[in-house]
Amino acid sequence: MKIPIFHSYAKWYLSGVNTWTVNLIRSLEREERFNSKVLFTGISRCHQPELDQQEIPYDFLEVAQPRKRRSEWKALKAYLESKAPCIYITNFDFHRSCAVGTLSPKVRVLAVVHSDEERYFDEIKRIGENCDGLVAVSDYIAEQLNERFPSLKNRVFKIPYGIPIPSEEGGRSASGLLKLAYCNRLIQYQKRVFDLPKVVRELNNIGIDAELTVAGDGQDAKELQKRFQDAGVADRVSMVGRVSNERVTQIFSESHFSLLTSDFEGLPISLLESMAAGCVPCVYKIKSGVREALTGLLDQCMVGHAEPATMARRIAAIWNNQEQWTALSEASRKRAREMASLENMANAYQSAFNQILSKEIPRSAKIHRPDDIKLPRRIKRRLFSFFHK
Repeated sequence: MKIPIFHSYAKWYLSGVNTWTVNLIRSLEREERFNSKVLFTGISRCHQPELDQQEIPYDFLEVAQPRKRRSEWKALKAYLESKAPCIYITNFDFHRSCAVGTLSPKVRVLAVVHSDEERYFDEIKRIGENCDGLVAVSDYIAEQLNERFPSLKNRVFKIPYGIPIPSEEGGRSASGLLKLAYCNRLIQYQKRVFDLPKVVRELNNIGIDAELTVAGDGQDAKELQKRFQDAGVADRVSMVGRVSNERVTQIFSESHFSLLTSDFEGLPISLLESMAAGCVPCVYKIKSGVREALTGLLDQCMVGHAEPATMARRIAAIWNNQEQWTALSEASRKRAREMASLENMANAYQSAFNQILSKEIPRSAKIHRPDDIKLPRRIKRRLFSFFHK
């Protein structure tokens, strides 16, 4: 009998973490010991066309309406205990994962730290002692976990993301119209998407004719479109919305540079996908992920944080040297194959699953609430809303 693995999500939306879940489930399909599916904890039962299309199995917590946190915690415990022995992967479902202390040892808990955002470390501070294993997706995150939580060192696994690697193509060249790509969420928080118009405008100012394809969706999509117009570069930009993973691969394979303007990350999947397609990345030098992906020759693909004009000038310098662009394109493909193999990721997770199944840890039997749902914070928010109507 296979051991079920549940990937916890409140709901499904565009995210590199979601892409990782799909990649991991697919890569484990032929594995004889484990059986994976997505578990939706924050929404009622409904069709998920994106997962249906990819034939990814999923299920829902049955919670009485109106949904309340306490009801969701009880439903999560009941669901997982009914499937035990099983493995529960918390992901960024912070409001439900705070109940892991109430689970029996028959339910093993694996917390994957997908980003160096403080919310993830706050979660480990709250529930880490109740987790059977912690996965860091980058060297920096692994270092932070070991430094901040020395008592949990023997539970930390460092496992980078894996992605499908496209088949080898013929050599590409830095000729014709310069094509840029951004395939990610369209939000200013974390992703700094409002820097994208500045990059395109600066390229135009220095005499580089460039086009940018923006794939993705998010709460700041309309504002981003307005900013492209205000910057006078809207005619140079194609915003294609949310697209399939296959279309993302095609966009990267047709583009010369991929852009990443984030304030923070874990290990950006869009970066790995662009590199695998031979699309040269140009990114801000942030703490986690990019520094271990862009090593050696690729070090020159990083620019100072929050410097869109510098990013544009770096792109122009590489674009004007065809030999340099070709070398970086080939180095990008090689590096993606080295560090982002689906097989290596699947093997590493199988090893982690087997290790956490081999031993039990005591649980606290407590609910460890995140700050944003603790009673004092909720009262403060309600008072603020009342007096600012």
